[in-house]
Amino acid sequence: MDFVWIPVIVSVIIAWLVLIYILNRKKILEKHHMSLSGPILLVHTTTGRKTIEKIARKKIWKGFGNFAVVLCVAVMIFMVVMLCWSASIATQIPESMAPSPRMLIGLPIINPIIPLWYGLLGLIIAMVVHEFSHGILAAFAKVKIKSLGVLFLVLPLGAFVE
Repeated sequence: MDFVWIPVIVSVIIAWLVLIYILNRKKILEKHHMSLSGPILLVHTTTGRKTIEKIARKKIWKGFGNFAVVLCVAVMIFMVVMLCWSASIATQIPESMAPSPRMLIGLPIINPIIPLWYGLLGLIIAMVVHEFSHGILAAFAKVKIKSLGVLFLVLPLGAFVE
């Protein structure tokens, strides 16, 4: 990333912080179902809640939840093994053949191999599926879903089921 963009990015973030601070003080965020968590804007909605509750009525979710727990434990163990293996072979790669640090980070823009649209599409799909899964399993367990939403710090950062 060029250092020329750093002042622009910092200026946009500062403008964002000032704007949401002013909107919060004037209670405008509350009127539009938004709230702050530090510098992060949470946009709340009930859209999708009934769909989640309807999908959660099926009995298959108990098996899915149990399978997901077992799968997550297995994947965690596999990842620890892979990290240890990767660390052990990383010292054997000649410096001239080693990839640059930018190539090792799997984020769009930072890694030149991952196009921005491809990375963003993958992150958005992963967030939606992940959070809807939380919502479905919560509704299946009879936990009341208050709202769904998106987290913003200038750009969308994440999603949540409350």
